[in-house]
Amino acid sequence: MRLVHTSDWHLGKSLYDKTRYDEHEAFLHWLSLYLIKEDIDCLVIAGDIFDTTTPSHQALSLYFQFLHKIASQTSISVVIIGGNHDSPSLLNAPDSFLREFQIHVIGAASESHANEVIPIYRRGSRDGELCGLICAVPYLRERDLAALNPCEEGKVREERIKHQLYSHYQEIYAHATLLRQQHSHSLPIIGIGHLFTMGGVAGEGVRSLYLGDICHIGAEQFPPFDYLALGHLHRHQVVSGDNTKQYCGTPIPMGFSEAMNRQYILDVTVTEAMLHVEAVEVPRTVDIVRITGDIDQIKSQIFFHKTSSQKTLAEVIYTGSTLQPRLSKEVRDWVDGSKVSVIRVVDENMYIGNDSIARTLYEGDDEGDESTLFCIQNRLESLNEEYVFSAILEKKGVKYENRGALADVYRQLCTAVHERDLRAGTSIHTKMKGKGGYT
Repeated sequence: MRLVHTSDWHLGKSLYDKTRYDEHEAFLHWLSLYLIKEDIDCLVIAGDIFDTTTPSHQALSLYFQFLHKIASQTSISVVIIGGNHDSPSLLNAPDSFLREFQIHVIGAASESHANEVIPIYRRGSRDGELCGLICAVPYLRERDLAALNPCEEGKVREERIKHQLYSHYQEIYAHATLLRQQHSHSLPIIGIGHLFTMGGVAGEGVRSLYLGDICHIGAEQFPPFDYLALGHLHRHQVVSGDNTKQYCGTPIPMGFSEAMNRQYILDVTVTEAMLHVEAVEVPRTVDIVRITGDIDQIKSQIFFHKTSSQKTLAEVIYTGSTLQPRLSKEVRDWVDGSKVSVIRVVDENMYIGNDSIARTLYEGDDEGDESTLFCIQNRLESLNEEYVFSAILEKKGVKYENRGALADVYRQLCTAVHERDLRAGTSIHTKMKGKGGYT
């Protein structure tokens, strides 16, 4: 069996005020050509197809246009699971229609384990040779695992979630094993999952799951899948050194902290005797760069990137010791007329609450005022909710020994807010989304 493993597309994702539709469109075009050219039996997408539960019309168009192209120009099967960013009901809505084209969507946990086990036929032919079974386990929300007990202690809740995650995978695998016995004992069983595993390395935009991601499953706790295709973490990585369990990562960098990472799809071949996984690098159509240094270093790097023929999105971080009240204007002047777009300018000298620095800059001209406001705004946007909550505890003088329990409760509230599926309408929590969006 030969499959392609991808995940975490995050269609509709923006980088501050810049949309990423062109980058995603280029990736999907490249991926479709790869699938058409190669002898692939199945494409698996391990969750987070969209960046929010209410994707834009343009994001939906990219998704359905891609599926239409694959269905009309290939005979491969497609298996899609929902991630923590996805709306299960949105993904599941066209499922019965898509199945006619051998596209299987598991947006949320099913009442029957049989629905999460999908037979895959050679080259997608339903009348052909069965080449594998896929256990498609979507992101399991707490409501999929057990009723939320508000009086449950953090440690007890953590152990319950771990046990139920483990049990769900084991039960799905057991069902697949029974189905395999009806066909061939050499039939590979492939798992798909969307979760944070023990030892995984997160990247920018990875949202916490279950008490801030402390409920990790260890590699040894998964069933003995011939291959486990994982989603949620944005960097390509092997789980605990086990090549049978891998994250493919995102197809485009989600933010500037991922600028140096390379993006891949995984081309996986599974036979009775061997497993071969090839990481195929996704070509970039837009450079994402982080430019750091003093004025001379920043200027030099900007002029270097201006020589590139490729569009570039840049973050500029000034680390010099001299105040630069006209920093943002100077940077914009340097990139004017080029293919370099500066998305964000940060002056490391600018700290929230530093009145002496703020007064110094506000005493300057209008350009200085504009630069100050721009830097402070970006400093605020760079903060996450856990950092702000920690700062509040510090300011209120909360005793250190009490902060851990409060932080656990706060993470639970944040997770509940982030997980709310507006379309499913099964949560009583309200949705919050700050400028730039929670990720």
